[in-house]
Amino acid sequence: MLKVDCSRLPYPKIRYGDQTYNITPAEAKWNLGNKQFLSTKDHERTVSYKILYEGKVETAHIDQIRQNFEGQLRKLQVGNAAHLGTHQQQVNVQGLRYGLQQAQRDEVDLVILVLRSKDQDVYSNFKYLADCVFGIPSIVMVTASNYRGQAWNATGLDQYIGNIMMKANLKLGGINHSAESAEGNIERYLGNTLVLGSDVTHPSNGSLFGCPSVAALVGSVDDTGGCFLGSLRLQSKGSKEVRYRAFCVFSY
Repeated sequence: MLKVDCSRLPYPKIRYGDQTYNITPAEAKWNLGNKQFLSTKDHERTVSYKILYEGKVETAHIDQIRQNFEGQLRKLQVGNAAHLGTHQQQVNVQGLRYGLQQAQRDEVDLVILVLRSKDQDVYSNFKYLADCVFGIPSIVMVTASNYRGQAWNATGLDQYIGNIMMKANLKLGGINHSAESAEGNIERYLGNTLVLGSDVTHPSNGSLFGCPSVAALVGSVDDTGGCFLGSLRLQSKGSKEVRYRAFCVFSY
């Protein structure tokens, strides 16, 4: 049998803001408590947003979500919130299209859709309309994620909205975090390095009928490993299935 030498790399430290944190694999989770993002586009800018929600969601919960979102937007220095309206919306295609049309008319920076529970059809329709038709950054929240049994868990909003803020910061042009090598800041390596990643995603059991496989390729364009440009293609029907996942690093 062929013997192949190998070694295990230590877990890197994760850098938020100007501080680094050790990873404990058994206890790893997304938690922004007492942390700042690595960078935000402009912490003094105004971030305008609208909230759309389905009728199953209680309005009191919407108010708590909005207040927490605006507070964390300021705390994490993503920007100063400008709330341009909260509207109950039919979550069929026609209702979502109407809500996004109004958001586009008001030139908002972000649209938030709040659902009572996960719904793949609604999520897919909303994301398609927001991303491909109207070109508006969007986020979907689910209030069921913040229930403990049958009771609404208001104190759990901090961590839930904190996770949402990671998406918001990226969509608004920021970088959430980076890694730090044993020798110091990773910029000394990534400044002259191109990181490429590729993958194929296949439809799962909960996907819409006719959903194709998607192949994607991304490449880094900064020295933190936090900003990537990408390209994707749909797999045509009847073509031979290709499964691959790759990760490459080129230095110069």
